[in-house]
Amino acid sequence: MKSLIIGRGEVGEALFEVVRPYHSTFIRDVGECDLPSVEVMHICFPDSDDFIDEVKRYQQKYKPNLTIIHSSVAVGTTEEIGGRIVYSPIRGRHRPKLSVELKFFPKFIACSNKRDSDVAVAYFKECGWDVFTTRDIVGTELVKMLSNIHMGVEIAWAQEVDRILKHFKGNPSTYEKWEESYNAGYFRVLQPHMMRPIMRPDPIGGHCILECIEILRQQFSSPIFEFVRSSNEEVKKNHIQKNGKGSIEIRT
Repeated sequence: MKSLIIGRGEVGEALFEVVRPYHSTFIRDVGECDLPSVEVMHICFPDSDDFIDEVKRYQQKYKPNLTIIHSSVAVGTTEEIGGRIVYSPIRGRHRPKLSVELKFFPKFIACSNKRDSDVAVAYFKECGWDVFTTRDIVGTELVKMLSNIHMGVEIAWAQEVDRILKHFKGNPSTYEKWEESYNAGYFRVLQPHMMRPIMRPDPIGGHCILECIEILRQQFSSPIFEFVRSSNEEVKKNHIQKNGKGSIEIRT
């Protein structure tokens, strides 16, 4: 199917690599409008105050049979754009190579009607992608952000643990050994749901975790959001003072 990807960032470029062997695919950055109409249009640029208007403008320009939103967006965005549209967020770490990881995660396809859902399913299955379909568009918009924020909470916890250990002059390796053996124990007793990630207390960078917090906090207030933000700001400040460098890029 003739396809156009709007947005030449890490997401757009990775999607382009995955899709182009199976579909006639073009990629353009935001603002470039020099192609005729297409069958499928992928939206891969970040959420913003103008996001909805921009997507509608591209829909009018290229007249796609189906628009697929891959970006993290505010709850309700997909339905507000309207038309023949599905929400199918990107999953996987942006570094070192997002295109390699994309198809390891089932592609969630959230759509309010079976016709457009079936088109999206066939499209991604042709690329060799496992899919999961749902009519819960709002829930899918939400869980994409919550998943990223969850990682942010884990990192912020690691940052807080680091501060507490330094206060009491504790050895970080003791904590790490405890957590590693904790996970190993629950793996042995076949209770993987009790295992937990062991994150580094580095500053959060990239374009996912903090951005999802900013999007969601405009619609819902949570002290968890503020904990992650304030913890990370403190770590960033100390990191710059110590190393003269900004954030470590942790992208999802």
